[in-house]
Order: sequence, then structure tokens, then C-alpha cells
Amino acid sequence: MKKGKDGRYTKTVTINGKRYYIKGRSQAEINRKYDTLLEEKHKGTLFIDGSVTLEEYLGRFMEIKKPNISHNTYQMYHYAALKLEPIKDYPLSKITHTDLQMLLNSLSDTPNQQRKVKILLHQLFKMAVSDKAIIYNPAESLTVTPYQKHDRRALNVAERQALLSAELSPSDRLFVDLLYYCGLRKGEALALRRSDIDFRNATLNITKNLDLKAHAVKPPKTKTSIRTVPIPLPLLKELKDCPMIDYFFLNANGELHTVNSYRRMWDRIMKAADIDITAHYLRHNYCTMLAENGIDMKVAQRYLGHADITTTMNIYAHVTDEKERMERQKVMNMF
Repeated sequence: MKKGKDGRYTKTVTINGKRYYIKGRSQAEINRKYDTLLEEKHKGTLFIDGSVTLEEYLGRFMEIKKPNISHNTYQMYHYAALKLEPIKDYPLSKITHTDLQMLLNSLSDTPNQQRKVKILLHQLFKMAVSDKAIIYNPAESLTVTPYQKHDRRALNVAERQALLSAELSPSDRLFVDLLYYCGLRKGEALALRRSDIDFRNATLNITKNLDLKAHAVKPPKTKTSIRTVPIPLPLLKELKDCPMIDYFFLNANGELHTVNSYRRMWDRIMKAADIDITAHYLRHNYCTMLAENGIDMKVAQRYLGHADITTTMNIYAHVTDEKERMERQKVMNMF
């Protein structure tokens, strides 16, 4: 034990690979705190005070959260934690709201990452308050760069022609056509099996989704995502001509796609078509085509698996506005 300038002794102990510093005025006090530490270890909690650093407490936070959160959330916390490097050595009790806001401000060029770091900070300091390591949450009321919603749209004429005429492998062509003709989410298409096709009734049964990050097939996004979708004739013929395989889409290793293998596939498709869009554009395009062809909005909602009809309505309203603009232009050109 070492005696500090303040007259207190410090004992260093390691539990579960983590180092803890126990301070006390006497050997007896040190021993009492050490016994408490061991007791808390057996209970699943550890003695925490405000002198523990952010990095040390972060390890505890991740360990406790891991069994109780999804794989995606854990990965989000993991990557967000890498952005805490500038303040990792700060004692919890010394970290202020200003420290955290300045950290977030430094991430303003990457709004998506900034929001994830904010979520992590709020949850981490909320737990620290519960542990009585600190008395208030300095992550309350942090501000981030306003979210700019991406302008998802239907394909324009040039993009549609380029995508449908691109020279693709049979597997890549089938993936594009499933999104184009049926409006599937990419994960729904990647999880598709031959048993999901009802060739007699020309329908597609959507019952699962491939979570690329977790590399696992899971239930769809929402209950309404479980649905039956009609298969247009060009796609039906394409599906009938496919080899007799179980899963339609596997990577080069013969396994379900991962984040990286999917990215390589989509980049390959974009290069062949010489365009730059995301897979979700095709889903938006499908909804737009339903609206343009007078398909009832409730039917469109069911085919797309939208949990909220407002999502469907917004796309239908955009189509209606565009039609009105074109009709208005016709009237102006009449005279």
C-alpha cells in the first residue's frame, strides 16, 4: 500500500482482469472496502465511485448491457465508444455537460455517428447515476446536428432503363428484379427461399429477413411485414428458370450474405448499370408504380408491409402532386 499526500492509503487490486484502486485512512478501512468489493462482485455489481475513469466504467457498462440488448445495439455502442477517446481518462465525477457537448460538436461532420454517441453517453451516465457513482447525468439535454432526411424517390427514366438493361449475372439480375417487381426490402430478398414461392398462384410469401450485421435470418421488421405479394409474369418466369436451390442468394463461400459481401454485390450491380442509387430506391419505385396505376392505397400498404399507412400515403401524395403539375402544364399549353 502507498500513502498519499492527503494521508490516505491506496491499495491496487485486480478483479476479472480489471484494476481497482481502494483508498482508506487505515488498513482496517482498506480491508472493509476490499471485502465490500468482493461482495459486490459476487452479487454481479462492483463498488463504484466517481473517481473511476470513463474508460473503466465503459467496460463495466458494456459487460452488463451485452446480455440484455440486441447484437445491433451492442455493435452500435461498441463503435460509438471509439469516439470517446478524447475523454476516456476523465474521472466520471469530473465530466461535465460542456465536456460532452464539445465532444459531440467535434462530430458534427458525421451526424449519424454523432447521434449514436449521444445515445451511448446518455445510457452510460444514466447507469452511473443508478450506481451512485455520480449524482446527476451530464448527458441530459445534449444537442446534435439536425437530422436531414434522405430524399428517397422513384427511379427516373434513365436509371430504370440502365438498371433493367444492365448485363448482370443471373443471381444479381434476380435480386434486382425481386426489388423492382415486388418492392421487397433487401433483407427480405436475401432471406428468400424457394419454398417461399407459390408458383401455382404466382405469389411470394415474405416471412423473414436477413440481418446482415448479425449474419442471421430473423423475423421481418414488423408484424405487417409478414405478407403475400403477387409476382408479375416476367419475374415468375425468371424464378421458374432458377436452379433448384434452397436459398436464392448466397455469397462466394456458399453462405448467407454478410455486410461486406452484400456491399460488393450491390457495388457490382451499380457499376454494371452505371448509376448510383441504394436498394431502397427500388422499393420506393414499386410504391410509386402502384400509385401511378391506380392500385388502392390499402392494398399497396399490404403489399409493401408498411406498419403505418402514412408512409404509403406520403408516396401516393407525391405522385398525385406530380400528376397535378403535369396536368396544369397541359392546361397552360392549351392556349
